[in-house]
Amino acid sequence: ELFADELGLEPGVELRELQAAVLRQDPALGWSAPPGGSGPSSATTRGAAPKPPAPSAEPTTWTSRDGSWPLVGRGDQLAALVGTLEQSQERPQFAVVTGEPGIGKSRLCAELAAVAESEGATVVVGRCSQDEGAPPLYPWAHVLEALGHELPSDLRLQDEEEGASRFRAWEEITRTVLHTAGSRHLLVILDDLHWADTSTLRVLRLLAEGADTGRLMVVTT
Repeated sequence: ELFADELGLEPGVELRELQAAVLRQDPALGWSAPPGGSGPSSATTRGAAPKPPAPSAEPTTWTSRDGSWPLVGRGDQLAALVGTLEQSQERPQFAVVTGEPGIGKSRLCAELAAVAESEGATVVVGRCSQDEGAPPLYPWAHVLEALGHELPSDLRLQDEEEGASRFRAWEEITRTVLHTAGSRHLLVILDDLHWADTSTLRVLRLLAEGADTGRLMVVTT
């Protein structure tokens, strides 16, 4: 149906035969171990996830954080992000992951987070919300909470405060992040940035403009 609706194409014979085999639960589709005894154990075939291999600098297969499914077709992008992560040991780095909804941006960042954690970095995640009731700076609140801090108190009366006061609060958020990155390697992931409010974007801009030292990497999707 997807082929027909979006591409105007009909599936080929092999795909139609596979669909029919799935529907009738053809025993021929059952998994069998490859020769040489390298397949998973009987416990694994009953649903237990295999133990993921330790990530390496230039892996050919990346496994998910729980080891259940490998990441397929994103090796180049992940390698680029891991390379940027390594560069952030020397100076702050920023990266943007873009793509259509559902293409795997968040999953790619989860793989990067797994690599970062395995190398001893602190990983914090802030997700923007499409809910109109989400408060300003919603993702930064999660980032600060993970770092043991709260949003500046000036923001609690944001509607009554002048712009200069809000600006000082935004600066305080950036100082907190940069101070943390001065003492440990820090990876900040801001997911679904297209739903971000103006204040969230202003803090991100201030951070990008002011980050000249520290072991910091910021990734947005």
